[in-house]
Amino acid sequence: MVGLHYLKHLYDVSDESVVAGFVENPYWQYFCGEEFFGHELPCDPTSLVKWRQRIGPGGMEQLLAETIAAAQRSQALNPREIRRVNVDTTKLSRHWRVSDALL
Repeated sequence: MVGLHYLKHLYDVSDESVVAGFVENPYWQYFCGEEFFGHELPCDPTSLVKWRQRIGPGGMEQLLAETIAAAQRSQALNPREIRRVNVDTTKLSRHWRVSDALL
């Protein structure tokens, strides 16, 4: 579930698209921990929704924090690389406000 959510957000796709993409892409399957290429759906797309509801926003924040910490421990991410974060605003809706980013 975690790997599918990372792929979903990385490629900005729907739950249905990430599950379908998993079946078609051996790299995605390997990223999610599969050892052999499979032709079956990893789960129903609604399972992703239920999992997100179960862990809540705090759980997603913990996943992000642990991902960053793991990258730093393995020296794949230098602390100075995250001192300043640039946000690509080309895909923001026209109703976006600065206060939305602070939530």
